[in-house]
Amino acid sequence: MDSTFAERLEAWQRQFGRNTLPWQSTKDPYARWVSEIMLQQTQVETVRAYYLRFIERFPTVSDLAAAPKMEVMKLWEGLGYYRRAENLHRAAREVMVRFGGRMPKDAADLLTLPGIGDYTANAVAAFCGGRLLKAPVDGNVRRVLSRCFCEESFLALPPKPRRVDEIAAAAMSDASDAGVFTQAVFDLGALVCRPKTPKCDACPLLQTCRAKAWGVEARVPLTVRPAKGSRIYIVPVDLFEAETKLKETEGGLWSGLWAPSGMHQSGEAVEEPSGGFRRVGLPPLKHLLTHLEVTFVPFVREFDSREAFEKLPGEVFPLDALPPLSVPVRKIYDALAERIR
Repeated sequence: MDSTFAERLEAWQRQFGRNTLPWQSTKDPYARWVSEIMLQQTQVETVRAYYLRFIERFPTVSDLAAAPKMEVMKLWEGLGYYRRAENLHRAAREVMVRFGGRMPKDAADLLTLPGIGDYTANAVAAFCGGRLLKAPVDGNVRRVLSRCFCEESFLALPPKPRRVDEIAAAAMSDASDAGVFTQAVFDLGALVCRPKTPKCDACPLLQTCRAKAWGVEARVPLTVRPAKGSRIYIVPVDLFEAETKLKETEGGLWSGLWAPSGMHQSGEAVEEPSGGFRRVGLPPLKHLLTHLEVTFVPFVREFDSREAFEKLPGEVFPLDALPPLSVPVRKIYDALAERIR
């Protein structure tokens, strides 16, 4: 491994990388853990505002552990992949019991907590001066290293994770600061060594990048993407005046969020629910996930009698004080509240 590889990366990071993100000003493993979980499958600029609100409300792991689950999920509303928030809350409570309320910074300890995998555990350790088990490797790191140290096998098959781990370990062994190096590779992948249109002329590794020398930088690493699927969800909303009934969802895509108790996945065609539900002019809402297109089809049933409404399953909520909802379900209720006003 070229000993100047890490030097060039770290120098580039200090001059051109992202150094003003709110979580970069601390080595507190709790704050860095929160930021890393939020950054999973989510763009940096989207995370910034959520992170600041979350840390303002829950500045320590004990604050998070003591909070009601509904409040945690409410702050996460709109960020997506809600199981992350559930696991954050569960892990915070485990930290209070198993680690005496002190968030661990060593990767081995972090890996024992819910929702923390190899990359997150080792990244937090790198940023906070903890002990690593391996070099942190996420999609950006994998792309940079696969291109820079391209091998002939990478042109025919996706690079094997074990081989990428070996390359990452060798590259990090010469780093003067594991945290700066980790941030450098991540930033280079996000800002310069991009998936389809790499900015090779701005890359500090241009002269030694094998993929560039071979003219295959846009083809490496090969990826196998699953075909985008689709689902239809029926959203049967019960209303009495300006109130509705909701139930917390357990498991599935919307775990930890609230929804009408009768919300369910439909078949290939829209299944109209029985019992007096009507469409009332609300259009279906499409919601795009990474490999899934979800269509939410709302139906409404309005009650004249509170007694009949109260007998329905779920908890009563006024439309202006709803619990955490998925973005499409929130839009449905916002539209209904607007109609009532």
